[in-house]
Amino acid sequence: MTKIGLALCAIFCILQIGLAQKVIHNPDYISKNFSAVVTKIELNANATVLHFLIKQSRGKYVTIPKETYIEDASGSGQKIYVTKGVGLNVSVRTIIPNTDELRYSLHFPPLKKEVRRINYGESNPGGNWYIYKLNLTRNGKDFLKRYNNSKIENSVRHHRESILRYKNKGNSNASVLLENSRNTLFPRDLPEQFFGSWYDKFGTLLFIATRDYVVLNSRVQYYLNIQEKGINKYQIETSFNFIEILSLETNTITLRTNRIMTLKKASHLLKVPELIQGNWFLSQNLKRIKITEDSFILAETKHEKTEDIETYNIDYVSTSENGALILFVLYHKGTYKVYYARKEGKSYELYSRERKDIVFKKETLTN
Repeated sequence: MTKIGLALCAIFCILQIGLAQKVIHNPDYISKNFSAVVTKIELNANATVLHFLIKQSRGKYVTIPKETYIEDASGSGQKIYVTKGVGLNVSVRTIIPNTDELRYSLHFPPLKKEVRRINYGESNPGGNWYIYKLNLTRNGKDFLKRYNNSKIENSVRHHRESILRYKNKGNSNASVLLENSRNTLFPRDLPEQFFGSWYDKFGTLLFIATRDYVVLNSRVQYYLNIQEKGINKYQIETSFNFIEILSLETNTITLRTNRIMTLKKASHLLKVPELIQGNWFLSQNLKRIKITEDSFILAETKHEKTEDIETYNIDYVSTSENGALILFVLYHKGTYKVYYARKEGKSYELYSRERKDIVFKKETLTN
């Protein structure tokens, strides 16, 4: 073979390798309960590689158990387990160096091409650590930056440290607490009848449960820890609340937060009602929200020209039983927002949970 032929062959091989590998930087995820960050995921025909960064004080340590796994988050596949670590050894304690951070990667068998999201899990003596629904479809961007994920991680860490202090004082119940803490369930392990829209006896929408979050007190809350306490009884720690499920039937749930509520279930909306779709304006038409079947498109008018700013995908739609209030959960670049359309007289007003004083009015079409 000539030198030109060899060069062309080498270039072809390099291109084939490049085309066969997919890299996701800073992937989005739904929730996690430990401080390590996935900075990159490599997908190729031979392996799935997760790159991690963990920041801890020097002298602390990291241990990756051999049971560490990833799985298709849709629930259609089996767990596949770690094959090796780079930057640390699996099942060996690794001390955090003087830089106060550790970078490492974990190798797993290859995933099927159709897998779009994965769960990561590891079982340590200190508890089950997980990352729920890592997105393999695109690069992430500042996921949950507005909420600040460290708040979630600190909450979990302080909870576990308090248990350990409790145990060090000789309290026998601490071992039970630690045992419960390491038996964390995934949201998908909850019964199917848990998920949906829940109402009080007056038809007021009070609670929404999805596999990615719950909505309680009009706030999107992420799962941190789920414990099974009996038949259809659960304790759920979220990013804002502790929720006790005291009983759960097909269309009835009794839960306790700051009070006990017995709620009934009803079907939520699958799409936005046509009367809500269209343009909504604020203060002399300087801001606009266009609502379609599946999105909110936010725009501003500058120099007499309307420019789209952001598009939020509609993740969930539900309504009060009398239709006077419609709730939207929106998603954009890792951030969830809650918007309401509330009926005032014969028309609706639109506003966000964060700014109820900023009200959008529906465009009125005149002949």
